[in-house]
Order: sequence, then C-alpha cells, then structure tokens
Amino acid sequence: MTDDPERLELEVAAKSGERVSQKSTICRRILLSGSEGGIGSAIANRLSLEGVCLAPIGHREVATNGVLVDFRNDRELANGVRRVGGPLDGIVLAHGLFRGGKLREINHPDWREVLDANLNSVFTILYAADEFLRDGASIVIISSTAGLDHSFTGGAQYTASKWGVNGLVRHLCHELAHREIRINSVCPGTINTPMAQVFGQEEAERIRAVPLRRMGEPTEVAAVVSFRLSPGSSYITGANIPVSGGLI
Repeated sequence: MTDDPERLELEVAAKSGERVSQKSTICRRILLSGSEGGIGSAIANRLSLEGVCLAPIGHREVATNGVLVDFRNDRELANGVRRVGGPLDGIVLAHGLFRGGKLREINHPDWREVLDANLNSVFTILYAADEFLRDGASIVIISSTAGLDHSFTGGAQYTASKWGVNGLVRHLCHELAHREIRINSVCPGTINTPMAQVFGQEEAERIRAVPLRRMGEPTEVAAVVSFRLSPGSSYITGANIPVSGGLI
C-alpha cells in the first residue's frame, strides 16, 4: 500500500476491476423474450458475447428456438415461463406487437390483442417468473418512446400499451426493492429495424426531427440493456430510459 493518493486510487480501481472480471466469468442466466426481432436479436448477440446464459422464450409463429408460446395467451405463457424455470439472474423482455390506425379504425379485438401482447404478457411473465428470480436480479423491459409521449406511427392501442409498461416499471420498483431486484424499461425511438423501414416517408420525416439526425441502431439499444443488467447500474431502478437520439 502507498501513501500517494493517486497511486492508492489506481490500486483500488485495479482490485475492483479484478472482482468484476472474476464475477463476470460466472454465467448469469437471463430469461429473454423476443430474440427473433430486430432489437431482440441484437440483445441476444450482445449478451451471448458477454457470456450470459440465455433462456429464450419466443412466439410460436416466428421463433425457432427456446420455449415457444403465444404471448397473448396468459395460461400458455405462464406455463412457458415455468418450463424455463430457474434460478434466474435477470429478465429481458423484448417481444411486442405493433399496430397502427386512427381511433375509429381500431376495433375492440385489435385493441385487446395489442394490450395482451404488449402489456398483459409482461405482467404474466413477471408474475410467473417471480419465484425463480434470485435476490439482486435485474429486469429490463423494452418499451418505447410512445410510452413517454405518443407514437408517431402506431395507434392509440400501441401508445396505451407502452404507457402501461412504463407505469408497471414505476410501481414494481417499489415492490421488488426489498429483494434488491431492479426493474427498468428501455424506450427506443426510431431504430433501424425492418419494422421502421416499412414506414418509409413517415420515418424519414421523423428522423429530421431527431436532434442527432439519424436512426438509432439495434446494437445501441442492446448496449443500454447490457448496462442495465450489469452491477454498474446497481443504483438505478424504476427508470424509463429513452434511447432516441434526443427526440421524445
């Protein structure tokens, strides 16, 4: 040990880095939904490179690996989570359903389908997975900037579902804190995925309003998710974090 303050700081940082490095070699088991999507696949790739043990759960109509379910069917979804089992060091929910339409164009079945896929499914997964979560686990939900304001391209049902997700995060951060379980949402704006490219001119106009003047990349969202799962974000919970180039 040295009396030099700068040298002491370096020694402490080095030892801390050793502890983090050693801990990171232990495989964390993370339940991941929606890994077949543009953002979800980037998250899966990032976490796999970091040595995370992924337990994927996907929609039976599009996914090819992991436990396959219908996110709109509560019973089937809960049983799927139980098949994944535990213990779990974290949960990342990147599944979702996008729909547009003006108020009078949205029928009740469409409204319910989007709420079931985007909001009710999140509640069902968290409810079923609670018994498998280790104390100190981290939960990250992919929401949207629609849940901070409104959707430029989606309908009211999509916006309402994302506001619901963000409200759930704010509520559950209080309920889960006694177990040191953190829960946050990540709210992407315009991200360069196949879904964004469908809207063409509408998205081009929105990009002009983005302070950074470009779309985000799925890898940029994945980087934020990775940080939210890491010990470096241990004092962050209940946050709905925009990844939007400055546009809400």
